[in-house]
Amino acid sequence: MHVPAPIVAVPWQGETEPCGEGQRDAAWRPRPAHWNEVLEVFKEVAVHATTSADLNEILTVIGSRLCHLLGVKRCSVYLRRDDGKFQGAAGWSATEGDIGDKIRILVSGIEGDRFTQDIVESRSAVLVVNAQQDPRTIHKTMVRWRVRDMLGVPLVVAGEVIGIIYVDNEQDPHVYDPVQIEVAELFGSLAALVVQQAVLHNRLRAQAIQLTRQKRTLEHLTNVHEQLVRAVLEGADLNRAVQMLSGLLNRPVVLYNPRFDVMAWAAPPGMAMQSAPVIPERVLKMPSVAAVINELNADRPSAIIPPTLAVGLGSRHLLCVLMTEGRPAGYLGVVEIGRAITDLDTKIAEQGAVVMALQVLSERRQIEAEGQAREDFLSDLLRGTRDEEQLMRRAPQFGIDLRSPYVLVRFCYADGQPATPRTARRAVLARALGRGLGMPEPPVIGVPGSDIALVRLTGGSEPAALRRVRRRLEALLRELSAKFKIEKVLVSSVCRRVGDFPLAHREIRELEELTTAFNWSRGLLFADDLGLFRLIVNSNRLKEAVRFATDFVRPLARYDESTGGQLVETLRAYVQAEGQVRGAAELLGVHENTIRYRLAKMREMGSLDPHRMDMLLTARLAFQILDFASGGPLGQASGPAVPAAGSQVV
Repeated sequence: MHVPAPIVAVPWQGETEPCGEGQRDAAWRPRPAHWNEVLEVFKEVAVHATTSADLNEILTVIGSRLCHLLGVKRCSVYLRRDDGKFQGAAGWSATEGDIGDKIRILVSGIEGDRFTQDIVESRSAVLVVNAQQDPRTIHKTMVRWRVRDMLGVPLVVAGEVIGIIYVDNEQDPHVYDPVQIEVAELFGSLAALVVQQAVLHNRLRAQAIQLTRQKRTLEHLTNVHEQLVRAVLEGADLNRAVQMLSGLLNRPVVLYNPRFDVMAWAAPPGMAMQSAPVIPERVLKMPSVAAVINELNADRPSAIIPPTLAVGLGSRHLLCVLMTEGRPAGYLGVVEIGRAITDLDTKIAEQGAVVMALQVLSERRQIEAEGQAREDFLSDLLRGTRDEEQLMRRAPQFGIDLRSPYVLVRFCYADGQPATPRTARRAVLARALGRGLGMPEPPVIGVPGSDIALVRLTGGSEPAALRRVRRRLEALLRELSAKFKIEKVLVSSVCRRVGDFPLAHREIRELEELTTAFNWSRGLLFADDLGLFRLIVNSNRLKEAVRFATDFVRPLARYDESTGGQLVETLRAYVQAEGQVRGAAELLGVHENTIRYRLAKMREMGSLDPHRMDMLLTARLAFQILDFASGGPLGQASGPAVPAAGSQVV
């Protein structure tokens, strides 16, 4: 138990032992004068209770008037809690006045407080004499408050002790005679009714205040929700929604995607922030923080991430999850700067997260719808299933100008199914192509095992544009082949009109079948690289073509094998250099006379004359066929070896 407060002392000669109801003699019954005095005092209390709604004030008046009745200096009033203990509620001292602040932090009825226990069990006033030594009291409390003798008066309603008034005279002696104890009990029984009504009134008043506060909070939340929804309906994007929420909360707000990349952020202008106040990655990786984030869902939409100075988080962050289709679509972070984050802040942030989740879902649906419409258009264009006029009319809404030349670029993947989600993969391909070619992102459509991009040829002549496309695709292969398991990239002939697109689509499809048949997977191949070989491909006489090419170069291969010469590679370089001796010498890194000597040797052997145009065309075709047969890059002087003498390619 914790002690009450001081009061006024009246010396008294008489019994000092605890006095219970059964111990009192009829001679000690209070005289009418005492009754009148009690009633007068209670009348004063009752009048005050009807004019004041303050429970603490009413309790203070009750305690102080009991002190005056008994002639002591101090009192404290405690009210029963749900757990059976008694919480300090009010106090009064003749020397200090209102000491309620000191009393309200105290609790009686704790373990070891047999004094309070006796009061509750007897429902009668209990007196302790020499309280600092009495075994029923908490001695350190009695010493601290300098209590000498103390009387505990119960407030009983319907047989239940709802409160206790403790009175004492501090360190000064005071004798509590039976009449005083009965006066105290009588006053207590009357005061109990007032206390019960005051407690009930105070509870109802608190509930009314709470309801009013909740009503205002609900109205405020409704207003916030309406503002955000109205802004979104009027076309506000996520950046604008985040700015509005930051203004409503007067705090920094950060919108993250599911990977905690910043999508948008805003802060009050007065904070002059230059960068988003994000949650550091080290904090996000902490097991305790990761567990909290993983537990966020529709039933638990928000949580507080506490500050962790050791890893760079100096402020608390309120984190709200954006749920769409049962999965997190992002997170909304509110940073605690200045005043503490309140329940109202949390509710506003959760409302904002709900609105933004709907906006994210709406944008996703719109993107999916636009993507589906674009894929339908591209499918019609590549298959030729719509008339040209309709395709020309629809093309601009998808960023396609069918009056310009295009090539189809087919990205073929190993195993036919890359691990990366197809939508994300196509977006990366489009960005990489657009960035490398200095043009808007080209449209990309998916086909089984592949993606096809429509790349517009811009800037100068078609050959120059094709060279730029080749360089960019070579770089892109180096960047992304491992990530997306790109096996090869095939490029169609130039499409100059609407009717060319279905032909180009069929061309690169056949080109893929051809490269697959020859196990060719060496990177980049333009349809124009095949030259006359395309005619052979279309004739479906591939085996005969391979046999022809092998027979064509076999005499040179035998010579190289027997002498250690390089006639085959010299002829390959000469063809690649378009019949120019200097170009062939540069490709092989030898002197021009060395090239001339080797060409003369070929003529001597009687197998071919490299100076004849028809022979050069035949040689070019043979090398293309052999390159395909060996899976090597077409027409390069550093390509794979020709089949050895005596070997056979089927």
